[in-house]
Amino acid sequence: MLSKSAKQIETSACYVVNGFVDKCDTNFNFEFELNRLDEQRIFIGSYPLGLEDVDTMKQYGINAVINL
Repeated sequence: MLSKSAKQIETSACYVVNGFVDKCDTNFNFEFELNRLDEQRIFIGSYPLGLEDVDTMKQYGINAVINL
C-alpha cells in the first residue's frame, strides 16, 4: 500500500446541474490506497475522491485511469 486519504459524507441534498442529478446516497468512508503490480507501471487502487488523491497519483507518475 502506497497512500491513504479522502472521505465523502452522505447527504440528503440533491442537486440538478445541466439536467443531471447529483446525490450522494452512500458513505465512502474508506482510505485512498494504491498498490503497484510487481515491477510493472500498473497500479490498482480505490476510487480517488479529492485533489489530494489525484496529487498522490501524479507523484507516482500515473497519467491515465480506467474506472471499472
